[in-house]
Amino acid sequence: MAKRTRNESDQSGLLRCRIRQTVRLGEENCNRWVRRRSLSLVVLVASILPLKTIGQFLQTVICHQDKVKLMELGAGNAVLEAMNKHKGNAKVQQEGCGAMCRLCSRTDICKPLVKLGAIEAISSAMKSHLGNMEVQRVVCEVIANLARVPAVRAVLFEENAEDWVNEAKDRFEYNADLVAQANRALENLKSPNACSHTGIDTH
Repeated sequence: MAKRTRNESDQSGLLRCRIRQTVRLGEENCNRWVRRRSLSLVVLVASILPLKTIGQFLQTVICHQDKVKLMELGAGNAVLEAMNKHKGNAKVQQEGCGAMCRLCSRTDICKPLVKLGAIEAISSAMKSHLGNMEVQRVVCEVIANLARVPAVRAVLFEENAEDWVNEAKDRFEYNADLVAQANRALENLKSPNACSHTGIDTH
């Protein structure tokens, strides 16, 4: 058993070495590598990809159809790692939230995402980029999707997510798309079950 673990570790280390060498060859070569490799390998090395290629990885998650497979490969964790690594970059936060939004379009993926730290990530994105309309809009959309699940809705309620959404709505009241997503989030958050904590462990 230990031997298999060591082999897996060796393979992971070799792959990371190769991607670092590819990165040094230039951004276009790195992007080409990401396009040609399987999604599982891209997820594995996502945390060490350069900034623009991380954006490409996030777009891959957004477009991929098999959300369950993505989660099994570790895409949820890779998305959150990318967001945590680049908290000050609005584009990464926007695309990261977009990737999460697509993942949690399936209600059975919402709780696993929250356990990985999704609520902390969207809170950080929203508070760090108050003036960025696209970040605010997509966070409202993520909240709307997450809030469909009672256990997650309760956590969002306790974290005062309703206040986040109302502030974004007031700040960008002229943007119809953001207002629509905010209203959808508020509607889901105000479900009758929102005040009852259902025991989800986010730690």
